[in-house]
Amino acid sequence: MAIKYELYPITGITKENEKEKRFYPRVVCHNTRSNEDIAKKLHYRSTYTPGELIGMLESIANIMHEMISNGECVHLDGIGFFQATATCRKPIKEMNARNLKIELKDVTYRPDAKMKRAMAHATFECSGANTHFDVRSEEEWNNLLEEMLAKEEYITAKDLEMRTNANRTAVCKRLRHWMDSGKIRNIGTKKIAVYKRCDVSDE
Repeated sequence: MAIKYELYPITGITKENEKEKRFYPRVVCHNTRSNEDIAKKLHYRSTYTPGELIGMLESIANIMHEMISNGECVHLDGIGFFQATATCRKPIKEMNARNLKIELKDVTYRPDAKMKRAMAHATFECSGANTHFDVRSEEEWNNLLEEMLAKEEYITAKDLEMRTNANRTAVCKRLRHWMDSGKIRNIGTKKIAVYKRCDVSDE
């Protein structure tokens, strides 16, 4: 089974000669496996019962908590390395500063060589969704608006969602853009917005 990904736009500073929009792939996880799922798979590959295996996994987690809390790095062969990282809420201005409020920042994971080799031949497949941002050009959006308003006098955010398969954030952003540019206006309320074309008399 292939790993699913979606494309996201690269934002931030770009080179002056790079005028075209660029994207990068981001893996999307549509399913999270639990201890029970792992135990079931292990059960068919061993003589242990699912209950025994779940108990083992819970024991491993508890031992890892203890070791990492003691400042140790835990290496599970074939999986990777787990280690705690620290942070301080206030800026540290001196090398010899004392009474610092150091806190846990995160527990980091780094895959080991065996894991990387096992994943080397993984295949990737576009999820086909990309509902999180505008993938259409300005012209395509404007043509879509004209097409929708040619059929219906009024449109709603739900209409645009169903037509484009974009999520609510992308749809609301596009509707605000059309309102700011004077293409449509809201004749409903803030909570229940209904949009219609801006006539000359509305300006």
